Formats: sequence, structure tokens, C-alpha cells
Amino acid sequence: GTGFIPSQYEWINNTFKPYPGYEKGQIVIVCAPPATGKSLFMMSEALHMASMGYKVLYVGLGDNKMKDFIVRLGAMYTGLSFGEVMQNLGTIYESLKNLLRDNLEISINPAGKVSPEMIIEKIKEDPDKFDVIVIDYDSNLKGVSEGDNMYNSFGAAYEKLTELSLMNKLVFVGSQTKVSSWKNEIVELTDVGESSRKQHSADMIIGIGKNTDCPNHVHAINISKSRRGEIDVRSYSIRLGNGR
Repeated sequence: GTGFIPSQYEWINNTFKPYPGYEKGQIVIVCAPPATGKSLFMMSEALHMASMGYKVLYVGLGDNKMKDFIVRLGAMYTGLSFGEVMQNLGTIYESLKNLLRDNLEISINPAGKVSPEMIIEKIKEDPDKFDVIVIDYDSNLKGVSEGDNMYNSFGAAYEKLTELSLMNKLVFVGSQTKVSSWKNEIVELTDVGESSRKQHSADMIIGIGKNTDCPNHVHAINISKSRRGEIDVRSYSIRLGNGR
């Protein structure tokens, strides 16, 4: 059973039955409008998987700062608010280190500095080091927004990333939905945007939409594509002030 890595969300694991979770060698796109929680979703999966002993590389691209990252992980782990974690950061950081040991490696980079090739080269240096690679997020990869034809570069970036799945890694890639679907509660396959090649490269697409009528941060998480399990399965969740 070493070819499968369980999600922390039981309803996602249930879509793969009789298998216990995501299968290695798959690319999972987590697609959402801005500020809808795609990073928090991928962080929570990374934290869960690393705490279970899987080796996770989290490649943050853009304006993330390491301290913010640790605060978010600490809040998810303890259930405290972000502010409370800030006040107790030293202690919580130590308990996170004890929990994760060396199972979670975080690499924070400015947008446009890291290409798919660079990530692949890093993995090839020590092919057995990581089980899971998280890329947060695709349009901040180097080379994706350059050039005249965004369709080509987006499609090419994803085709390049399939090299990681051929190396039997479980790959999560964060992505923004098309602007026209930012108000949609349910993120469908057609909302994934930019390039149909991107949709084809994905083995699984998890969309996160928000209910704009509700003040409680209600999100609808929808599986719009899955080669290994059920599709059109969705779950509603309320995001708390601790990222959970």
C-alpha cells in the first residue's frame, strides 16, 4: 500500500475507494479564485502528509514570507488563531519541528524565478528524497507568463511537470480559475482556464469556490476530474480563523 498517500479529508479518501488515498504519480491541480484558500488547502495536505511520515517539498512562489508560512502551519496544527500563534511562535515552532522532523522542506521564492525544469532538477539530485511536491502556484513559475502565447507556455509547463509524475511523485499545483468564474460557488472543469493542455495534464482537479451570499467563509470544494476516483463529489466547509 505504499503507492497511496491519504488526504487529511476523509471525504476525499472515500472518492478513491477501495484505495486509501491519492495515488503517487498523479498531478492534482487545486484551482480557486484569489483568496479562496488554495494555499491553505495545499498547506493542510502538506502538513498532514509530512506528519504521517511522507517527505514533502513545498515550493512557494510569490509574495509568501517564511514567517507567515510557519504561522499558518502553526495555526492549522494547534487550532489557535493566527494572532495567538504569532504570540507563541517560538514554542509552536519547536513543537512543529518535533512533529515534522525533516519531512517537510519549504522553499520560498520570488515569482518568476523558479522554472518547472529547476524543480525537476532538484528532484533528480536525490530521486528518493521526496514523495510529494507542492507548487504554489503555476502562474508564478518562471517562463509561464513570458512570451506571446500564454496557452503554449502554460500547456508546456504542465507537460514538463508530468516528468515528476513519471518519477512516481504525488504533485499538487495551485492555480487560479478564469476571472469570469471568480463568483461561482462550484468550480467546474471549464473554469480551470488558460489551456486545455493544462486540464489534460492533470490526473485530478479540485476546485474551491465560495458562496458569496454567506458571510461565514463558506467554501464549496468540488472534484471536477479524477482518473482514479469519483467526480462531481463536493463538500462544503467553513474556513475558521486558524486556516482549518
